[in-house]
Amino acid sequence: MRNAMKVGAVLALGWSLPLAAVQVPLYDVPYAGGGISTLKPDSARNADAVGGGYSIYGGWALSSGHEAIELRLIDQGMRRKADKETNYQSSLFVDYVYDFGSATREAGFLSGIKFFGLAGIGAVREDSYGNPGTYAGVALGGGALLPLGFHGLALRFDGRGQAEQNKDLCSAQNVAAGFCTSEKSLLIDYMFQASVQVPLTFFFKTPAAVAPAEDCPIAVVDPATGRKDCSSDADHDGVADAADQCPRTESGIAVDAQGCGKP
Repeated sequence: MRNAMKVGAVLALGWSLPLAAVQVPLYDVPYAGGGISTLKPDSARNADAVGGGYSIYGGWALSSGHEAIELRLIDQGMRRKADKETNYQSSLFVDYVYDFGSATREAGFLSGIKFFGLAGIGAVREDSYGNPGTYAGVALGGGALLPLGFHGLALRFDGRGQAEQNKDLCSAQNVAAGFCTSEKSLLIDYMFQASVQVPLTFFFKTPAAVAPAEDCPIAVVDPATGRKDCSSDADHDGVADAADQCPRTESGIAVDAQGCGKP
């Protein structure tokens, strides 16, 4: 069953490639990602995390531009303290992601870093101490996306709490055997992932070239004499620098009469 979940996830990711997830600036194309995953198991499990698992994902943007749907597969293990054997877990989740945008529009270290929150539902396949099964789960979390400045590549860091309705793992029998510290049917594990996100520009469109700046982007023309006086507009938002209260707005953002982004 674990292998079937993995195959299903790969097929679903392939289906999602014509779509898009949380966006890296200048790239409006599909992309996928993958990396390492680790976790802090629910205390009732009486287990420790084993090494590093993995996480792979893909997704697509919704019409608002700040929302996305993602499909994520997480596979990892936990070492049982009672017998030192490993309990394996595979999770397949559909996540709703809300992109809060860049931390700042000013130049500097934080420029371009994007923060997001997520909530998801899915299925968790687990070897519940000799009684393997698939269980319903929900997830809540968030993270940050750090553009690397190279062909749209980005580092992504996710943290999520994953709740699993599992009546088999911490049963009275398994508590008596020392596999669990107490009887519990709702288990909450905390997971952390670090991954590399790659835009699939080689399958789809490439970023549009930036148009060269005009010699006179803003001009005041005297109808009587035909004289044209140019004004400086460093961020090309249509508001002259002399009147621009937000002189570094990003390209494509709608601005008001003061040159600041509209809410």
